[in-house]
Amino acid sequence: MNLIGAMDRCVDAIVEAAQSLPRVGLIVLDDWCSPTGRIEKDHLDAVFDLAERIHPKTCILLISKSGTDVSDTDSAYKIRSETQFKDQGFATWALYEGQKGSTFLDMEGDVQGLKIDESGFILI
Repeated sequence: MNLIGAMDRCVDAIVEAAQSLPRVGLIVLDDWCSPTGRIEKDHLDAVFDLAERIHPKTCILLISKSGTDVSDTDSAYKIRSETQFKDQGFATWALYEGQKGSTFLDMEGDVQGLKIDESGFILI
């Protein structure tokens, strides 16, 4: 589905579609929030509402840009609204490029190198 407009209305449409279609196991929201700054409260509230309204076995994958970590840590990125997501039971993963074009997947501290090709991600 390609939805635009108010986030709460998009959630209503997603829930209705998920209830109408058999065996929905994955809902992907790509570019669901602004690319910079804090994630808007109404967007967070809508995503948390979606998580409560869908079947418990349905996975939600939220894809957005991370922020730049400006603290004194060595991290190249900062997961925006990470505390709110964790408080709601979400897992937060990050896909990022390292030096010399290497790519990494950080699964809440478990960092794996990976290769991306036409068949998808391959952990290395």
